[in-house]
Amino acid sequence: MARSDDSTRPGRDTDPGWAGMTHDDWRAAEPVLARLAAGADPRRPGAVPGEPDWTPLHAATRAGAPAGVLVALLRYGAEPDPADAEGCTPLWYAVCRNDEEGAAALLDGGADGWRPCLDGWSPGHLAMTLPALAPLFARLPGAVLPGAAERAAQAEADRLIDVMRAVEYTEGCGVAFVAGVTEDELIRRLGADPAGFPVLGPGSYPWDEPGDDDLDEDDEDDEDDADDEEEEGGNGGVGNWVGVSGVEGGCVVVQPAGFTPGSEDFLVRVSSGTTAYGVYFNPKGGTFGSLARDGEVVRREEIGLSPFAGDPPEFYRFRFWRTGAGAPYDAASLAYACAAAGVRPTDAEPLNRRPRRWVRMR
Repeated sequence: MARSDDSTRPGRDTDPGWAGMTHDDWRAAEPVLARLAAGADPRRPGAVPGEPDWTPLHAATRAGAPAGVLVALLRYGAEPDPADAEGCTPLWYAVCRNDEEGAAALLDGGADGWRPCLDGWSPGHLAMTLPALAPLFARLPGAVLPGAAERAAQAEADRLIDVMRAVEYTEGCGVAFVAGVTEDELIRRLGADPAGFPVLGPGSYPWDEPGDDDLDEDDEDDEDDADDEEEEGGNGGVGNWVGVSGVEGGCVVVQPAGFTPGSEDFLVRVSSGTTAYGVYFNPKGGTFGSLARDGEVVRREEIGLSPFAGDPPEFYRFRFWRTGAGAPYDAASLAYACAAAGVRPTDAEPLNRRPRRWVRMR
């Protein structure tokens, strides 16, 4: 692509810079083109306040600017492959957004599709898992096509993500996936008698049913403690009730407005002789996971964030890097948790306030 000579462009000596550009400005053609025409430097880092390493091409790509904006920046002299502090190039972010036109514009402008950016991963490596982008990168020099094992692992991750896309609500929800146990065994691990908690119809909530034998005078104490419980993460006034559903590979435990299944105490309780992974979607921000094996918590992590250097490869397989329209977000976190525990649900009903059994823990 031909690039203009900076020294011949009017206004270069009085560079207006990129101060005041908003996220929406970077997504639109007119503000970017106007700054370029006035002499703003397309190579200058610090195009976004608080991001001193971002160039204008980073800012535009991350904002989801149309391909024409990227082409204009390149034509005015932007470097096609600048790296930010994480080592990521504009092409990396275009791939993360599944932006086919933006990725094509950057490749045409000289970006390297197979340059390692983060933990040895390149834009091309990510792109090979995206049907719209894979053909652009597969034909480039240096392309590395995934093998059969990698394709199979990605397909299973995507299957779990697709299942979890049907989850209707996650904010404030606690979920645990427990491998290799039946519903009855899990209920016993919660200190309850399986016979007292039969399979209920869809949408049934036993704590709301008058005359329920399991609702005794202790429930008044539960109500008195509701405010305290909500301060600690909340369980929505349902006391110690959790939903339990047997699925392929084990059980799913859910508390629609509570942190209990995602807590370490709960995971220690249910993971004897097996593996369990708990997730809590904190309504104040962040999604937090813990892995327990044989009654001991062995890993604690915040999940669902775009990967940083040193993060597990599963963060890439479960698409924590995807952003923008179509990104799986919470579905990816739940799918990752399923896989970490070794549980393989085929539908999202157990997480949609429709578990097979509601169980009161003792």
